[in-house]
Formats: sequence, structure tokens, C-alpha cells
Amino acid sequence: MKKIIFIFYFFFKFLVLFINPSYSIISLNCNDTVSEVITIQQTCQDNDTLTITNEGSVVLTGSDAIDADSHTGVTIDNKGTISASVNQAIDMQHAVNTTVINSGTIEATLRNAILMDGNEADNNTINNSGTLKAGKKQVILATNSENTTIINSGTIETTNSSNPNTGGINYYNTSGSAIDGATITNSGTIFAYGTGIRFGTPGIVSKAVNNMTITNSGTIEGGTASIAVHNANATGTNIITKDEGTYIGAITLNGTETTFTLDCSISKDQDIELSDKTNITITNNLCGNDTYQILDANKNLDSDNSETNGYLRIYGEELDLISNNKKYRSEIFNNNIDHIFKSLSDDEEVSTFYSTSKRDNVYSNLVKGISGYQSNNDLNNDKTQFFLTYLEQNTNFNSKEKSKSEYFAIGYDLETKLKNLSIRPLFGVSSNQIDDIETESGQLIRNNFLGQFFAINSEYKFIREFGSNNQLSLKLKSNYAAQRLGKYRSNFTHGDLFVDNALDQAISAGFNLGYSSETNKGLVLNPYIGLSLNKALSKDIKFKDINGAGLEENLSKSHAMNGHYAKTIGLKLNKKFNRFGISLNIEHKNQNELIDNNINIMVRNNL
Repeated sequence: MKKIIFIFYFFFKFLVLFINPSYSIISLNCNDTVSEVITIQQTCQDNDTLTITNEGSVVLTGSDAIDADSHTGVTIDNKGTISASVNQAIDMQHAVNTTVINSGTIEATLRNAILMDGNEADNNTINNSGTLKAGKKQVILATNSENTTIINSGTIETTNSSNPNTGGINYYNTSGSAIDGATITNSGTIFAYGTGIRFGTPGIVSKAVNNMTITNSGTIEGGTASIAVHNANATGTNIITKDEGTYIGAITLNGTETTFTLDCSISKDQDIELSDKTNITITNNLCGNDTYQILDANKNLDSDNSETNGYLRIYGEELDLISNNKKYRSEIFNNNIDHIFKSLSDDEEVSTFYSTSKRDNVYSNLVKGISGYQSNNDLNNDKTQFFLTYLEQNTNFNSKEKSKSEYFAIGYDLETKLKNLSIRPLFGVSSNQIDDIETESGQLIRNNFLGQFFAINSEYKFIREFGSNNQLSLKLKSNYAAQRLGKYRSNFTHGDLFVDNALDQAISAGFNLGYSSETNKGLVLNPYIGLSLNKALSKDIKFKDINGAGLEENLSKSHAMNGHYAKTIGLKLNKKFNRFGISLNIEHKNQNELIDNNINIMVRNNL
């Protein structure tokens, strides 16, 4: 007898190897790790753990790929593929406390990807970060199952476009009384050519599914409906919307007492279509200027929710703005004014300047301009010299924001009783162009407006001469500058950005220490170093996000420049010719990681 059993064992093992050479032995349970392709059904026992690695797969043609029917405590962890072409990919009928963790693919062609059917198929968990899909049936079908937890951060989808009865998650009740349903948390995509999520048994009042909680921060879509509640007497239904939770297709309520919870995190405007909505309750946990409205089928306001069909409109979209062109506006303005005053000299009549500056990972800036003195020969007061200046500034931010300004100004040198003290006020107007970008959508809005500015510069010189050709100089300098820009409004798809008029103010004070030496050929070399303190006196720039309901959210920004020291090193070269003189000033400045390189070319008339 033992000999016969021994021969039968080896014959059976040979038969298995012939059918599937890659699988060397049949297991009576699925307490195993699969890291290759197998075509033998995995039959689970209580408390088994089946692990399918990235390289592994269980592919069946004529039966369920994995059978966990009527067992408890089973864990199925799939990183590879579980596939069935005729039956279920995973059969969990009457299973209790069973967990499916999927980061790979679970699919069924003709039936359900996962089936939980029959009484006592309770307390099961499905956690999907991969793909669950089914062809002609439901992706997840639960019948009479209670207290299921379904977490989806991947994709749950049907693939047969010709079948409008397919469903992503279907929760039926065929028992004699109402049952408690599931907790479904979706941050991925649930899609069906039929209904994304549906629960209850149509037409049978006593067979409701109660206490269904659906938390959605992803997308739920259905060709027939995104969500359907089939029984009018179902209780405890709560649909919680968070973040950018989206519903494509109507939510069919059948008059149920359904709660819609609107979370503080909602960040999207949308109209959610509702049918049979008259018994809904809204739990409003929205934050800031977010709000909602109940509309009728024509999208007119339905404040008392008396219309059967309509929409739940959520104003939850917030503008995603970096707004560096607001944050660094005072700093850029202060540098522009500084370049103007550096271009002015007691001796030179015309000065052109060119500057490039860069703040790492924030912006780059290009400034160019010209300053010139008006002849004072016809003026009665020879102590005053008028000058004109023009400056063009282009700033490109790493965030793709931009700002462009043109400055036109008139000023004068005011001589004082102190020989070495000069004071230069100037007044001007600016033409400004601002490009704001909504970073989530990539939408860019350009605005043009005028501004006014005022600045005053003071400088006091200490000069010590050494012989006839050398001198040491110390210059004490200070600037005050202020500009007022107009208000503007940018109409983004995600909301309106309203910028109030704002006053930019900046002050700087410091010194330059230089040494000049004249060569035998009349060339004057003047190297110098400097240190200055720059500070923004501006209040916050006020701007608001205004949503579709006209409510405002404060997005005001403070200025970045605040008590930063600027270190300067430069070289000035002067050369006199018969009829004119020319100067070249090359300067490098470092202001708290803002690198600025400036070149001035100045010309004077020697006649």
C-alpha cells in the first residue's frame, strides 16, 4: 500500500511540473511568497499570508486566481499581477478580517477583480495604491458585507465601454434587513462606465446599506453616476470632500438623508450635480473665504433646497501665487534709485549706466539708463543745476513672474553753505508692467499701470590730498526713496487677484573710502570700497484672493529687504582730453546674496 501511495505522489508531482514547469510543488495553502509566473490557483487557509513580489504573478484562465472563501485573518500582499480571465481575481466570499494590499495590478476580464459575497464577509480591508480593474462586472463587489474599509490612492477602473452596468465599488444588500456599509477613502481615481460607487439594492426599501462614509480627495467618475445611493431610507451616509476632491457624473441620492461634509482643505471650485437632493445636510468646515451654494437644475440659487435636482457649488479654489514681484519690489526699486544717483557727478554732464544683478534662485535684473545735466548758464541762481534721467529695468523671476519699469525723472543739485555737502532731490513718474502667474494652472496675467516716485540723496566728502596727484576721500552717503504704484486686478480662472495701491519706501546709508592717483599721462585711477545699510520702511503690500462668490482672502506680503548690509568694491578711471573728459566706473556690490555689477560711462565738456 505504501508503495502505491509513493508512486502516486511522484506521478502527481510529474503532472504538475509538466503543466507548469516553473512551479515545483503544490501548496495546500497560500502561505507563500510568489516571485515567478504561476498558473495554479492559490487556496488560502486561516491566517495565511500570500506575498507576490514585483516579478511574481498568479494568472488563471478557468477559475479564481486566489481563493480565500470562508476563511479568516488572510493577508494578500500583491506587488506583481493577479489576473483571472473567467472568474474572480480574488474570491473573498464569507471571508472575515481579510486584508488585500495591492501596489501592483489585480484584474478580471469577465467577472469581479475582488468579490466579497455572502453573510459574515465582514471587517475586511482593501488598500490599493496600484491598479484594480474589471471588464464586464464590478471591480470591487461586496454583497451583505459589513464594516469594510477601502482605501484607494491608485486606480480603480472598469474597462468595458459597452457595459453601462459596470461599477468601481458596488455594495449590495440582499439580506432581510439594513446592514452597515463601508468606509471608503479615495485620493486616487475611481472610474466606471456605469457608476463609480453605488450601494443598496434598487427598489427594495428594507435592503438599505447604512453608515456609508466616503472621503474623497481624488476623482470619482461614472458614466451613469459618480455615486449612487439606491435606497431612500438609507441612513448615516456622509460624503466628505477634501483637497481637490472631484466628482464627474451626478450623485444620485434618491431622497436620502445624506450629509455632505466640506472640509477646510478644499482647494477647488466645482459644481457637483445632485439628483433627488431635497434631504441633504451640509456640514460646512470650509476655511478662509471658501463658501458654497445650493443651486437648482438651471444653476440658479436654491437657498431653501426645495428643487429636486440641482447642484452643490463649492467656492474652494485658492490662488497659488509665489508673488516675488511683490516681496522684492522695494529692494528692486531701491537699487534703481541707487543707480541713478551713482550716475550723477559734480563734474560729468552726461552719464550712461548699465547694471546686471542676481539674487540666487529668486530673480535676475537688468538696469540701463542715462542721466544728464541741463546747462545753467541762463539761470539766475547758479547754485542750482537741473538734471534729467531715464532708466529701464527688467526683472525675471525664477517663478516665471516678470516686472518691467521705465523711470522718467527731473532733479537738481542743491548747493549748501557747506562746500563738500551736496543734496539732490528728484521727482518722477514710472510706467510699469507686472506679470503675475498662478502656479498651479500656469496661467499668466499681465497688467500695465503708472506710478510716481520721489527720492533724495545727500553726500558729504572728506578729502585729504597727498602732493599734487594723490588724494584720499571718504564719502558719507544716504538715500531716501518712495514710490506709489496704482491698484490693479488680475482675473485668473482660479480666482481674482486684487492688488491695492501701495507705498514703497526704502532708506540706505553708508560710506565709500577711495584713493585716487593721477599718472603722468593724465589718467586718474580711483579704487574704492564701501559699506551701506539698506532697509525697507514699507508696510505690507496688500493684495487679496477674491473667489467666485465675491469673498476676499488676505494674501498680503511683507518686503524682503530689511536691515541688510551692502558691501561694495569699485574702480573709477578718469581721462581728460582737449575738449572733453571721460570717466569709467566699474563696481561690484554684494547685498545679502544679491550680487550687482554696474558700469557707468560719464562724459563732461571741458570748454
